Amino acid sequence: MMMAQRITKKKYYKIVFELAAPLAIGSGDNESTDKDLIRDANGCPYIPASSITGVIRDILTKNDKDKVKEYFGDVDINSGKNEDVSISESRIVFYDATISAGTPRITVRDSVALDDYKTAKKGAKFDMEVLEPGVEFTTFIEQNYTSDAYEDYGLEIARVFLYEKPLFGGKSMRGYGSICNATVSEMTFDLSKNVEEWLKFDLYDTGIEWSNSEIFDNNKDGELKEITLHLELKGGLSLRRYTTKVSKGEKSEPDMEQLTVGKEQIPVIPGTSWAGAISQRMKEFGIIKGEKGSIFGFVEGEGKDSKARSKISFSESLIQGGDFKIISRNSIDRFTGGTVDGALYTEKTYYGGETDLKMGWHSNESMTDLEKKALAAALTDLHFGFLSIGGETSIGRGIFTIAAIDGKAIPEPKPENSGEVYHVILNAIEEVFK
Repeated sequence: MMMAQRITKKKYYKIVFELAAPLAIGSGDNESTDKDLIRDANGCPYIPASSITGVIRDILTKNDKDKVKEYFGDVDINSGKNEDVSISESRIVFYDATISAGTPRITVRDSVALDDYKTAKKGAKFDMEVLEPGVEFTTFIEQNYTSDAYEDYGLEIARVFLYEKPLFGGKSMRGYGSICNATVSEMTFDLSKNVEEWLKFDLYDTGIEWSNSEIFDNNKDGELKEITLHLELKGGLSLRRYTTKVSKGEKSEPDMEQLTVGKEQIPVIPGTSWAGAISQRMKEFGIIKGEKGSIFGFVEGEGKDSKARSKISFSESLIQGGDFKIISRNSIDRFTGGTVDGALYTEKTYYGGETDLKMGWHSNESMTDLEKKALAAALTDLHFGFLSIGGETSIGRGIFTIAAIDGKAIPEPKPENSGEVYHVILNAIEEVFK
């Protein structure tokens, strides 16, 4: 084992960021839902330092694997007659990200896997707790220096928060865990000159003035390949959340309502819904789904090589500009023409409005020509109303048209425009997902 080296300097980075999408980091418990959100001793959600380390390390490893081992630490086992274990300690210390501003709002999301006929698969329904977006997190990075030869690797980590759009928690390829509005400040202590100043330092003292990191270029774009669809909702949308509210007085609460986020109750389409609909349509065009090699990822077991993350991501879509409507419906007996006993229910659904869908490519591999053409064909079907989103699609719910793709207008969905629409969408995909 190597002798511990004396630390001559410590540098801290304070990183503040806003949660831009729901966060789903499970605690391993299932007391309230199938997947309860992780909380601290005070019951407040947070992002564990281990989760932050894993995400940042994975992103940086793509650029320089050897440097990551040097600064994050490594365990190297050389097998032989005399097994030799080489261990290097991490020079970087990560801290939990805790909520520093905003009121945390925890909601429950339902999820279900559907078969080819949009029927729920047996045993594939579950619910989970999520932290809704809008709160501010603060985390810290500490770098220890034992020599002046070491670079400020903490700066590279800070750059990830600013430019690489890291995703935290589960379902990160389906619109969960993204952040925005990150800022970085720093603090340096030279232990060879003044140890007492560092000993008095309280990392969590909000009254301390940190130095701004002036080297950062806030206009720099990240490496993520992404296209944006601007969509218009034609008719109603039904992504249900079942209610348990008690009706008061003459006012009757709906049995189910459109899924919303925030106190403003903004209608939302989860990334899981987009991924499920588009991937199923792409499957009909020859793209494999749920198997090894699929761009949508796969899970075949518990081993490292038996699962892979999706290469393509789908954002959540918040809908603006429409209206809520409460509709009562019932089932009619086809023989008597009367209502079926117990089949009356009330639904709060959403009509009209517009939204954006962002699709990102998260792989060093290029999207194949077949995948590009299948995606373009699926989006063309979406534009013409042949691919619907959510429930009640048999009665005209969930129909969208694509107004623009990356700011470029799309021709109206007329029969004579089908070929033109397909090629406009395909050209946009080929331009971004090279």
